[in-house]
Amino acid sequence: MKQGRILPFPMQKNIKIENSINTSNVVIKNAEEEVFKVNEDHEKYGNITEELNSPLNIVHGNIQLMEMLIQNEVSTSKSRLTRSIHSVKQNCYKLTKLLNNMIDLQKIRDRQFYLCYNTVNIVEVVENTVVNANKLINNKIVFDTNVEEKILQCDLGKVQKSILILLSNAVNFSNDEKITVDLNVEENIEIAIMFKSRDSKHLNFLMDKMDKLKVESIEDISVGFHICKHIVGLHNGRIEMGGTEDEIYFTINLPYESRDNIHYLYTKDKIFNNENLIERVKVEFSDNLERY
Repeated sequence: MKQGRILPFPMQKNIKIENSINTSNVVIKNAEEEVFKVNEDHEKYGNITEELNSPLNIVHGNIQLMEMLIQNEVSTSKSRLTRSIHSVKQNCYKLTKLLNNMIDLQKIRDRQFYLCYNTVNIVEVVENTVVNANKLINNKIVFDTNVEEKILQCDLGKVQKSILILLSNAVNFSNDEKITVDLNVEENIEIAIMFKSRDSKHLNFLMDKMDKLKVESIEDISVGFHICKHIVGLHNGRIEMGGTEDEIYFTINLPYESRDNIHYLYTKDKIFNNENLIERVKVEFSDNLERY
């Protein structure tokens, strides 16, 4: 179909028929542009569909297995059903992570990604996040700090998410030794996550992922890094990454401004919810938990 082609219409009594034809030309042009866009993005969305279908198929298969065992009253061990249930839960968390990332990316593109501020003790926030992550990965993370309390205004859920994104990658690329999380406060708040890498090539690989967003695959770790950097950037902070062939570090730097401790004490019990945090940990660590 050539651009600008006019379609013939039956005789109409509308004296503004020229406007109708012009409108039709615009529709045809827009349709051609949409076809081009679909072809251009086909491979990208095909990859995303495959990544969503994989955990869905595992969930569906395990549900069918459990239904068959129940309907046929097949004698089976408790461990077999437990494994199937665990697989269903694990892949549901993975689906949740993929869908959350897709939604966050779209919000970032549409400039609809906002912060909801809470007044918190950032030391308690980081320590609580580490403690709950440790419950799932055999206490691999060691937390240390040079202060006991530092009141900060931030989006609690999004700060936890950014820490968990970096922690999950540290777990994924570590050599199974301890991962260190250090929180230091001087002029700024610095949260450093350090780990021993099991491969000398991981540093350059992770730095490339940190610098370049690859939207062809929603499962690509660059997506998590992109969301993490955006969260920290909205807090007027920054993320740094570096290290050696053996040891890698992620560092979150947040500006510090003195906040009212009384306001923090009044709101503390209202904003902390460990059940929500545990679910966040399971979602962000959904690619790692099979190792533990």
